[in-house]
Amino acid sequence: MWLRYSLLLLLALVSSVQAQNFNPDTDDFDLYGAKVAANEVLIVEVQNTYNEFWIQFAPYYNNATQFEQSCVVEFDASQYVYTVTVGRNQTAAQFFFIGETTDIDQNDPVENRTFVGTFTYHGSIPDIDCRASEYEYNIQYIPTAYPHQDYLTLTADVTGSTAFCFSNLFSCTFNTSPNSLNVWPGNISWPNTTFMPHAVDYHQSYGVIVGFVDNGRNSRVKFKPIVYLFAVNISAAPSVSAVWQYSVNGTWQSGQTNVGADVFAAKYSMSVKLNDARQVLVGIQSMNTVFLFSVSSSLTTLTQIASQDTGKSWGFGKEVAWLDYSGSSVAILANVYSFSYTWSSSRIFVYDSFTNASSPVAIFPNSQQALSENMSPTLLNVVSTPVNLAFVDIYGNIFVILSSPAGTYPSTTGSDEQSNPAFSTATPCIVGTYKNVSNIHPCSLCPTATKNPGNSSTSCSSCAANTFCPLGSSSDIDLSSLNAVIQALAYPESPEMTGFDDILLVNVFGIGTTAHCVVVSPLFWAIIVAILALIVMITIALLKFKVKHPRGERARETIIMILKQTDLIGEGELWIGGLVSFSVIVLLSFSYSFAGNFYKQYPAESVGASDFACDTTLRNAQFASSLQPIAIPLTGDDLDMAQMLNNQVFTLNVDFINTAFTCENIIVADLRGTVWNSLKYASCNYSNYILSVGVTLPYKGITIRFTLSDIYLIGGLRLGLTGSSAKDGHKTLQQLGFYQSFNNTGQLLSRNVDVTMQISKVINKTSALASDDGDLSGLWIPSFIINAYESFFSETEYLYATDTQTNVTIAISETEYFILNEQKPIAKQTEVIFHTLLFSTLILGLFALLFLLFKLVFIPLFEFVVRTVYERRLKMNIPAADYEETAAVSNYDKRKNHMDIEMS
Repeated sequence: MWLRYSLLLLLALVSSVQAQNFNPDTDDFDLYGAKVAANEVLIVEVQNTYNEFWIQFAPYYNNATQFEQSCVVEFDASQYVYTVTVGRNQTAAQFFFIGETTDIDQNDPVENRTFVGTFTYHGSIPDIDCRASEYEYNIQYIPTAYPHQDYLTLTADVTGSTAFCFSNLFSCTFNTSPNSLNVWPGNISWPNTTFMPHAVDYHQSYGVIVGFVDNGRNSRVKFKPIVYLFAVNISAAPSVSAVWQYSVNGTWQSGQTNVGADVFAAKYSMSVKLNDARQVLVGIQSMNTVFLFSVSSSLTTLTQIASQDTGKSWGFGKEVAWLDYSGSSVAILANVYSFSYTWSSSRIFVYDSFTNASSPVAIFPNSQQALSENMSPTLLNVVSTPVNLAFVDIYGNIFVILSSPAGTYPSTTGSDEQSNPAFSTATPCIVGTYKNVSNIHPCSLCPTATKNPGNSSTSCSSCAANTFCPLGSSSDIDLSSLNAVIQALAYPESPEMTGFDDILLVNVFGIGTTAHCVVVSPLFWAIIVAILALIVMITIALLKFKVKHPRGERARETIIMILKQTDLIGEGELWIGGLVSFSVIVLLSFSYSFAGNFYKQYPAESVGASDFACDTTLRNAQFASSLQPIAIPLTGDDLDMAQMLNNQVFTLNVDFINTAFTCENIIVADLRGTVWNSLKYASCNYSNYILSVGVTLPYKGITIRFTLSDIYLIGGLRLGLTGSSAKDGHKTLQQLGFYQSFNNTGQLLSRNVDVTMQISKVINKTSALASDDGDLSGLWIPSFIINAYESFFSETEYLYATDTQTNVTIAISETEYFILNEQKPIAKQTEVIFHTLLFSTLILGLFALLFLLFKLVFIPLFEFVVRTVYERRLKMNIPAADYEETAAVSNYDKRKNHMDIEMS
């Protein structure tokens, strides 16, 4: 038993010893530095898995020719290359590399562990010959005994003749002509001897190196980032002239401790790049921040002039690159990692200028420049030539975006075959876009009110006034193409008065303020007749008191006789009642006319204006509208009408407005369960930059997806349902044909649009006027739900879009209720006749009451007043002796006159 335990202990010790040897994962391209370098002469990538350098020589074209200009060079299997570098302006086909020998105990200081090498191709270009006789391969080893280095950084001067290497224990210079290697201890160069370099770049006479320094065991933040500005040459160790440290006080980074930054971890990788304008771009992905510095002309001061971050996460600035060494255009690898360094996304942001508030002018991948299907979405490095931009994924695949001329954009879809590196191809700008410079950007959207129908790729032309011409327009479209067709109208409300008596009373005794209201008012014409009657009364009085001729008396008596015959109020007793009766007759005649006309004003939708009334909208109709649950079973005619609606066949019509998509680009599918099934469209037409598609729906509760498979743009959307009409007796299914358009000023349709269309049954019931059977009609009405913020792109939002096809999904469903509209007459025929006759008796009785009051109250009171006044005047003007005699005669005359009046 003890022997078994001894063997197990021995195996454990051997495993422990082996675990200390340097044997890195050769498949990890995010380990120990960037594995790719590029300039205008060559692109080189180290493949440690195969112990090879993959070299692509310029000029860079497309995938068809790249194999003819490539070369593969092997290196020793015991070597692991950390990183490669080239001079930005070099003319020779050469590169430098640095690494360590594998399978050596990491903790043992060993001489010749670390090596620096160079490869120089002397053959002809573009006729590449990869034989060993055509290139020179040279390796120099660091002679001093050092343990394993977690961080080895390498850079070259601009001409590519000298390389500079740095670690926390040493630095070195490696010159190719003459072939020499100089090594210096790290503690004589760095102000802080704990400095661990993570990235470096060098210009003609100065360099910038970034890394971490140890804060000491008592500090909560174990390691902090630092930037050194230094000078170096072939024969002297680096000399630091300026130091910059970022203060995290008051920032979210203050919570980071950077524990483990002294041992290589990809999450602590950094990037630094210099340009010819003495500007320095530094990316620190663990701070999620990119900094821009300026180097003074004396090369002694390093000043921060701008910085940007994308919030509380990791990854922004994992790699940085200048796209123009003399300008300010930059590319930033903006990865997104969680704090546990779990990858989420990779984007490349391109800026025309980098300031605290600048926004990217291009973002890769995008709709026009999709990521090649041969590339992984996880990107690790970006390098520039600088006019071209190369990026590397986690598997070491390289894609190079070549600068394309004005009018074209570099398409990045790549070839169907796997190739490394792969290159973009110049492709003409799509309709609705333009590009007037040569660069790696996609084409820009035509601004609002401008268009590009495809006859020019370098500019956009102005649109005609009063046309639909949004962002990214292909053409200027007539606004009528966006017209909505609305079949659902607001159902009328019942009038305030729904009693026929009230309506008759108001319209008979009312006089409006307009000429029309006065002319149609029965009371107005009754007053006119009353005025004529007053004239007749005055005439009678004149004949009595002013005309003494017997013929005048006969004429008066004849008129009185006629008027008594027409007296409807006093039953022939009073001639004055005959005069008033004419007004009553006019009033009643207008009442009968109004009642007859009002009766005919039904149904409301089938009659014209009510010119016979002051209110021309007056109808013999009252309305009711209610929501009815579809779960409650219907019966009779309601059920038949609902079944006619359910059986109506729908055609979904969709217009894609202001687009270059054609019928060849569209695929229609319906969702059944979780599976999209292909669905044939009934019609498709493309004309004047409008794509119109019609789909006959197999059923109503359906979800339809229109997939437009290309990168073309769409300005707006118009959709609707159509269906044929039908009739069954007194039940009518109305023809369906509504449309609704969707567009946003200054925006274009996004790549994924979701529209919810909810349809509701509307059943209109119109009760019959003179029978029991009424009419029913049915119609579907829609309501739409669309998220305008997600369904439309602004120019900035379009930069972030990556989809290479447009999906418009329309979900159609029926609401859980239907609308029941009911119309009934206010008064049917019998009711009109009865209440009109009743109203006639009311008028006659009212006037009879007025005359009774006239006889019993007004006439006696009038006589009393006249007599009193007369006697008072008589007493004042006649002597007392004669007064009694005169009064007696006067009383006799009064009695006689009163008897005459009663007899008349």
